[in-house]
Amino acid sequence: MKGNSFTCDCDNEQFLKWVITNKQTQVYNAYHFECNYPPDLKVDLGFVCYISTACAVIVTLAVSFIHHFLQWHLVYAYYLLLAFLYNTKHRDKRAHQYDAFVSYNANDDRWVLGELLPKLEDEQDWRLCLHHRDFQPGKLIMDNITDAIYGSRKTICVVSRDYLESEWCSREIQVAR
Repeated sequence: MKGNSFTCDCDNEQFLKWVITNKQTQVYNAYHFECNYPPDLKVDLGFVCYISTACAVIVTLAVSFIHHFLQWHLVYAYYLLLAFLYNTKHRDKRAHQYDAFVSYNANDDRWVLGELLPKLEDEQDWRLCLHHRDFQPGKLIMDNITDAIYGSRKTICVVSRDYLESEWCSREIQVAR
């Protein structure tokens, strides 16, 4: 065995252990084997395999944790990035389609349609974007929200208890920031 090229990696770890611990077969200079590749490597292969396996397990656990517990945060970050890219791409290229996007909870529908809408659209001559009227059917809700916010000069948030408890309303206000 002396003089043979020997690679030190996890594939050869079992062979090295067998050479050293086997009592039935004796290998000449078994305790003096040195790795030819990589050069100058004097590392316990068991430790290297242990560390690489531990790192793989930790990375797998971290990815699983992020996917399970932070899935909505990742989706929100993705749409926020899309909104940012959309905004930088279309900045100053077009006039705003709406004067304001009205963000409100469906339970506040009566006040928005009965009080706010007549004041702003009829008396002030504003063009408002309302989700029940102006969102495109079949389009993803976050895409509709992003387009409505960036297609409007302003965003009006009708804040109520129901609004603060709504997941979609909180996303609307975060995108509007």
